[in-house]
Amino acid sequence: MWGGGAQCVHASLPRGARAQPAPTLSGAIASRRPPRPTPPSPTLVAQIDSSVACLWLLTPLSAGTAVVAVLVAVTTNNWLHTEENMLNPFFNGTGKHNIVAKHTISGLWRICHTDPGSTVYRCLDIPYFPLSQYSPDPSDSTNAIPCEYKVL
Repeated sequence: MWGGGAQCVHASLPRGARAQPAPTLSGAIASRRPPRPTPPSPTLVAQIDSSVACLWLLTPLSAGTAVVAVLVAVTTNNWLHTEENMLNPFFNGTGKHNIVAKHTISGLWRICHTDPGSTVYRCLDIPYFPLSQYSPDPSDSTNAIPCEYKVL
């Protein structure tokens, strides 16, 4: 009987030679790997370090600017300025004002508008949480929106 395959292989090798291991899948993959990349140059490392330092400075500044912008937006009522040009209902063909403007300034908490042709603003607060109970308009043709559900 055979004492093992390794003894036979070593017996056929010349004295002092070493046997090569049998090829394996991991050995085949390792032989196909590209060479390891060279380490980056000191100039590249310095550029990366300066970029990281710049990000450490710009990130808090950008976040702070965003917070200030949100605070200004929430606390002011000057988000949207619009001007609507309308035909003047009192225009009789004389003069040059056949179009009048209606100005509107909208915010999160208040809306202000002028009458057409006027420069005096009338402002109304937007009632997000009204104290009175909602009552639908009796002349409305649909009652789809004001539904009321009771949980038993």
